[in-house]
Amino acid sequence: MVSARQVAAAAGLGQEAYQGDEEKDLSRENFGPGMECWIVCAGKGGSAVRSAKWGLVRSTQRDPVTSSSFFRMFNARSDRLQVVHGKLLGRKHCVVVFNGFYEWQKDDASGRKQPWYIFPTTNGGADCGGTDLLCMAGLWDEYVFPDSGEILRTFTIVTVDAGPKFRSLHDRMPAILTDQKQVNAWLSANSWNITTKACLGSFDDKLQWHPVTPAMGKTQYQELNCSQEIKLPKPPVTLTKMFSQMKNKRPQAESSTSSSSSSSSSSASSPPNVVKCFTGKSNEKEKKVVSSPRSPVKKKAKRQHGQTNLNAFFVKK
Repeated sequence: MVSARQVAAAAGLGQEAYQGDEEKDLSRENFGPGMECWIVCAGKGGSAVRSAKWGLVRSTQRDPVTSSSFFRMFNARSDRLQVVHGKLLGRKHCVVVFNGFYEWQKDDASGRKQPWYIFPTTNGGADCGGTDLLCMAGLWDEYVFPDSGEILRTFTIVTVDAGPKFRSLHDRMPAILTDQKQVNAWLSANSWNITTKACLGSFDDKLQWHPVTPAMGKTQYQELNCSQEIKLPKPPVTLTKMFSQMKNKRPQAESSTSSSSSSSSSSASSPPNVVKCFTGKSNEKEKKVVSSPRSPVKKKAKRQHGQTNLNAFFVKK
């Protein structure tokens, strides 16, 4: 988690932008909806660093605010901003600054999900204040509790279609502002126009990621190893995969057998051909037909009286 001073520097703001509650300790190793962090809020009086909880609660919400309220709109799809958040566009933009974020990838074979930690490469973060931090586009709002008059400030993170590199992990990703110019354009936007839309693009060419412990799936887990890389166990060999491997090796075995037989003496006699047919009875009969090495035509065995027709799959009685 980054400090208020770092957030201000990432947004190109001075110390005056975070005076007030900058001493509040909001450091966390694992962050989820309903938790509080530092964001840069755009308003009529300019941009300022303020604390806010992740998970948008509208100012017009009529239902009582509960812990589940923060999970309803913690992300905002860029292709539905005008429909869902039209009243906030051009009025209440914000920038959310993180060291990185987590994403879950589903394994099609086992059905399990593996968490990954995504962060900027060396010198690959947004060029904001000379720091390797991720500046994400967001929207914020304030809800006033009717009984106490207390103000609840919340925000949502805008998401876009994932870039070609990141798509192997997930089909969507946060809208990352790549430089100071985009940060300023997003914070100063007073309408929903082409310039504002251009800020919301995928930015994955300078991102890297590694697997982390599944224990971080619970936000109560706040150990220092939340974002540390782990070694993934080798996937178990399933029966389907085992038979597939055996099938791929079989042609090689047959090829080596034929090559070794061809290198043997030409005077060696060829083994008899064995033909198996189902007669419809409980037992299976084998009929040996010996073919002459000089003639490719097989000799037909004589059919004795009362003998079952070996070429028939079903016997009528």
